[in-house]
Amino acid sequence: MWFTDKAAESPSCGPVTIIHSYMVSGFSQVEGSCSDPPVVEHATVRPSNVSVGGVYPEGSQVKYDCNDRYEISRGDRTFTCSGGSWVGDMRCTEILCPLVNAPANGRIDGSPSYTIGTYVTFKCNVGYDLIGHSQILCRVDYEYNYDPPTCRIKMCPEFGLIDNGRVFQETAGGILNDYGSIVKVECKDRYILKGNPQVHCQSDGTWSERPTCDEITCSDFKGKNSNCVGQYMSLLSYYYMTCRENYPVTRVAGPDANEPNECTGNGWKFQEFGCYCGCNMTDYNGLIMAFSNLDNKNFLVHDGTLQWSCINGCTKTVVEDIKCTDGNLNVQPNCSCPIITTPPVRPDPTTQPDPVERSSTQLPPREENNTWLIAVIVAPCIILAIVIGLACWKREALLAHCCSGNSNPGKRGNADQPNGQEMPPLLEDKKQAAPV
Repeated sequence: MWFTDKAAESPSCGPVTIIHSYMVSGFSQVEGSCSDPPVVEHATVRPSNVSVGGVYPEGSQVKYDCNDRYEISRGDRTFTCSGGSWVGDMRCTEILCPLVNAPANGRIDGSPSYTIGTYVTFKCNVGYDLIGHSQILCRVDYEYNYDPPTCRIKMCPEFGLIDNGRVFQETAGGILNDYGSIVKVECKDRYILKGNPQVHCQSDGTWSERPTCDEITCSDFKGKNSNCVGQYMSLLSYYYMTCRENYPVTRVAGPDANEPNECTGNGWKFQEFGCYCGCNMTDYNGLIMAFSNLDNKNFLVHDGTLQWSCINGCTKTVVEDIKCTDGNLNVQPNCSCPIITTPPVRPDPTTQPDPVERSSTQLPPREENNTWLIAVIVAPCIILAIVIGLACWKREALLAHCCSGNSNPGKRGNADQPNGQEMPPLLEDKKQAAPV
């Protein structure tokens, strides 16, 4: 604030009057009065309050009105001239349409001004459909031309069934077939799942790719018909097998003896699954052969290579490796041994044969004299036959005599005696003729 003193000269050279002039807030005014009212943004002074001379005495009041589309948002519309300055506070802000909230599962695009003539744009989240108008206009009456839209979750069609499968549906929010829903698929026994076991309801309202249940088909695995399988059972896609007990067996299967073989979509879990027998070497002649890698039961393990040699002057006639495959040898071990035949009682030097080579896995048979054995067995049989023959002859004679006496007590038939001579009477007849 500043002021000046100025002497005004009267043309008539009268007395001088001192006028005190002040500058308050940029206005030059008479002490105690105010100049034009201050400028308020987006507001104007009411015309009835404007001073014609531009000077407002102490205590003068002016009122402001906000411009169109604006309203007072702070202070009071009245300003008062006090002490050479205007006292008052006022603020006008633009009138807006009501603020709107983003819909559930949606959003408002950008940063709208909500002023007259502008739009508010809405968008929904992924997996939701916008219901209503995506844009609403702020009208001059500060209302919108449409109600704000809503966002509704997308729906997939009914999932249905999977051939040879079972479906289990999970819901997101408790609604079937809505966006985010998951259908889990399992296949029935003897069928294998091809594809993703979980199917999702996608944001475009369609299901992701559906899997299929294909029938499991597996060809025979190696070892299914091996010789030392004890018991087996095929159940659905599983094959159970036990090996023979108390027999040298090589089991080719999983780490657990009870673990079955499983037919999967990629074939059998174990490509080889069987019980293989060892090779029994007990029947080979130990006098001419020696084995060094048999077990305590004289068996060569399956898939093992025999370690052997010929002894007692015999030599091998087999040069290839001898291997055991499921109880069978690929080739039999054989030794060639020199054997000298027994000469006859009277040797003839010209016809005596030389020692010959005999090839055998057993020792040559030994010739023995068995005459005494035949005599011991046959002699009792001959004696028994003679005794039986005599007994039968006596029995026939006795029966013939009895029959003849009964037909004619006094005489024997001529047919029983040659030349028609009579036979002597029987003992019983003699007793009847004797005197008393």
